[in-house]
Amino acid sequence: MKDRLKGRGLKRTEGGGLNNVKLGLKADPLYTNFKHDITPEGLALAFRWVPEATGLSEVERELLVLKAREDLESIWPRARDEREAMALFQERSRTIRDPERLKVYLCEFLRGLSILASAWVEGQERAGMNASAQRMFG
Repeated sequence: MKDRLKGRGLKRTEGGGLNNVKLGLKADPLYTNFKHDITPEGLALAFRWVPEATGLSEVERELLVLKAREDLESIWPRARDEREAMALFQERSRTIRDPERLKVYLCEFLRGLSILASAWVEGQERAGMNASAQRMFG
């Protein structure tokens, strides 16, 4: 059990619970004093700096970024609900074993997802404004 936890960046505490091991990431100077709202745009900015703080080479990071984008583009339209989306995501990310590589993949995937969510929210707002304008000017 202990070996499985170690590979996932987790450790067992005295009370028996699990805590994330603190990440020793170099913080991006642009991010250190940055306060963001919990919006899709804010999340996209929050996930931007993490891949650069890992020990991976630029080529490895770019390959993982491309994989995350491809996976997102294939999962987003195919998933009919959140369970199916999660199953597709797990299927795609299952082969990534290295914690550093997984951090890069997850951050890029979540960044892309937050951008898609932002576009969706914006589209919904526009649709609402268009419907409102049509009712007003009929």
